[in-house]
Amino acid sequence: MNDGTTLTVFVSAIVQNDGGETLVLQRSVSDEYLPGYYELPGGRVHVQETLESALSHKLETEVGLRSCESQFVRSLANVEAKGPYVRVYFTILLNGSIDVKLSAKHDGYKWVTHSSVADMQVTADTKAALSLQSDNNDDKKTTYCVHSDGGSRGNPGPSAAAFIITRNGSHVLSGGEYIGITTNNQAEYVAVLLALEALRNIADADDTVLCNIDSLLVVNQLNGAYKIKNRDLWPVHQKILELSDKFGTVTFRHVPREQNVEADARVNTILDEHNR
Repeated sequence: MNDGTTLTVFVSAIVQNDGGETLVLQRSVSDEYLPGYYELPGGRVHVQETLESALSHKLETEVGLRSCESQFVRSLANVEAKGPYVRVYFTILLNGSIDVKLSAKHDGYKWVTHSSVADMQVTADTKAALSLQSDNNDDKKTTYCVHSDGGSRGNPGPSAAAFIITRNGSHVLSGGEYIGITTNNQAEYVAVLLALEALRNIADADDTVLCNIDSLLVVNQLNGAYKIKNRDLWPVHQKILELSDKFGTVTFRHVPREQNVEADARVNTILDEHNR
């Protein structure tokens, strides 16, 4: 039933540097709402504007950052005096440093961690986001770490999928197989599925799993941010979600390709051996 209440949607960017620090901007001292407080880059999503385009626009105008890949993290709902709202968080992993160019809305910026903002004036939504990232990046809360990759020579063409599983930084298990003629996306999905199937033989029901994947599209689809238009992916996508329920938690995280070289090398080895 429509009670006339308007839901406002905001986007926020968790921009992280190579050291795992997050960029926060200091609101102008002349700001009417929270002058001097630190916040994440972002803002309101306007009518007929997609989340991605809103995020891209805010990053360019508030930080001077262009053409960056973003990964959906989570949506958090809340209610304030003006009514209910939802804030959608995206993570951006930087390769190297950036030249931050502030707009008139902000007086300064800092690179911070969750623990370093304890004595700073930070907006409640920003604190929630930094806490969320702290939880996601806490290795002590991750029992198994997975790096998976899939590749197709021809797209579609001969394809393989592979994975590496570690625990506390030590190798536990690796695997992979030739999967026939498929696309890159299908191979990426199969790699995740193979890893989770392998974990079922060694992991407990309360274990946590962090899946590192270098395909941003696959990560966003598994996190529910993007719809799956290719029906060929539906069955394997569903199997992955069903397997995810067998563990304590399963997190799908995007990583740059250079952080996934071992799984990528294994894919190429499988393809080379198949072609002999």
